[in-house]
Amino acid sequence: MNFVRSIEWLPAPELFVAELAARVGSGYPKATVPICTAIRRAGAAPDRILAFARDPLARAHFLLGCCAEEIAALEGRLDRRREAAFLRTVVARLRPHARPIPARRISPLLRRLVAAFRADPARTRFRTVLAMLEATGNEDIAALLAADAAAPLAIECSVTVDGIAGTLLRLVEERREARLPQALLPTGLGGRGFLAA
Repeated sequence: MNFVRSIEWLPAPELFVAELAARVGSGYPKATVPICTAIRRAGAAPDRILAFARDPLARAHFLLGCCAEEIAALEGRLDRRREAAFLRTVVARLRPHARPIPARRISPLLRRLVAAFRADPARTRFRTVLAMLEATGNEDIAALLAADAAAPLAIECSVTVDGIAGTLLRLVEERREARLPQALLPTGLGGRGFLAA
């Protein structure tokens, strides 16, 4: 039996992307504290860590990773056709927020991350950070991080401080809760009875 509740409504892609971009804007500085601490403990030089954290390309790839986490979380809750249509529009709306990543690269990068996160849902933030390091020419630091047994857990902890995770499902739940009081009214009092959604 499948106990995962299906999603009957998705927010407009522009609403989701705007909310996610805003959360990444405020959450990225918080997330970089545990991320950079883990990178330093793995043996990277402080000046390179600082340059990495300040690199606009790293921030853009962080946004893509967070977006991929949100979409990967839809697995099994939405039919593939609706999800594909949603993803296409999300890619278009992400382009202005994901600069300096070239527009033509956003779709393949995002789709690759979503597929990877679904294939192995563990340590998604850690793999986002590895992708950020590789995209910014810091493959040697990525190798140091990958070899450090403590790094994955330390970096996954960044999810608890940045306020980004669950953005898409939060929008879905807010819509569901907004509909609930009217839906729970008895049919004769302006409601429609109980809804399964």
